[in-house]
Amino acid sequence: QTTPPSGCGKDLSPLYYNLCDLSAAWGIVLEAVASLGVVASFVLTIVLVASLPFVQDPQKKSLVATQVFFLLGTFGLFCLTFDFIVGPDFSTCTSRRFLFGVLFGICFSCLLAHAVALNFLPGPSTRATPGLSMAIWVAWMVMYLYGNQRAGKKPSWDDPTLAIALVSNACTFLLLYVIPEVTHVTRRGSEQAFEDDVYPTRGVGYETILKEQKSQSMFVENKAFSMDEPSFGRHRGS
Repeated sequence: QTTPPSGCGKDLSPLYYNLCDLSAAWGIVLEAVASLGVVASFVLTIVLVASLPFVQDPQKKSLVATQVFFLLGTFGLFCLTFDFIVGPDFSTCTSRRFLFGVLFGICFSCLLAHAVALNFLPGPSTRATPGLSMAIWVAWMVMYLYGNQRAGKKPSWDDPTLAIALVSNACTFLLLYVIPEVTHVTRRGSEQAFEDDVYPTRGVGYETILKEQKSQSMFVENKAFSMDEPSFGRHRGS
């Protein structure tokens, strides 16, 4: 395409027309969603790492590394979406083939590790995430193999279909796994909350006991002094 579409500059390479073409809004929509996912993944990673010193439960701490790796994989999937929005060339095709399998391998490996850890630690289930991911890719395969060809858009719709599936799966990871897990890890444990609630009561009870002991000792001393004073008077009279 020699003439740039509406929304794109004249000096822009045709490789990047999908990022700004107003007549084909799918690229702009996916670009906005992927950018939001990149920012959200980065912020959640910082929140998770920053909250690590405040996590009291050692079992929760053991899962933080897995969740950080999962966040990095999700961050990479959102970034990889841009490779499928722009046109294909040597660099984008290389990164597509290499990073696609690596990033999904990281994410699903972390899900598997967490699923094994759930046998020992209660937490949010990791089952609404792999199942929904499978449903997304089954729908993509049906559309890629039959839908695009039936609609007569086989070559031109292949990259948009894959980009939509990719960003949908990354959003699924973020909404159904990452956010609940970060909330679960950073939430104060029930035992810690119970100790924090009981501690002031313990302090008040200890002070009350000290006051009672002090008042009792003063009462005993006064009573002993009152018992000694008459005997001392009688002794002087005799």
